[in-house]
Amino acid sequence: MKPITRTELASHSLSELHGLLRRVFNALAASAPASGQHKDALASLKTVRAEIASRDPAP
Repeated sequence: MKPITRTELASHSLSELHGLLRRVFNALAASAPASGQHKDALASLKTVRAEIASRDPAP
């Protein structure tokens, strides 16, 4: 998995972002710690969470 950028996420709906978050989380869980895949998945997880947070008006 290559790292996901905020630019790539701009065209996705909130529902799609939540689905992507699940897939990235599963990729993170399946990767070996300290591997390149693990680092990329962790970076993508942070990016997707930040994008969701920027759109989701939480109280």
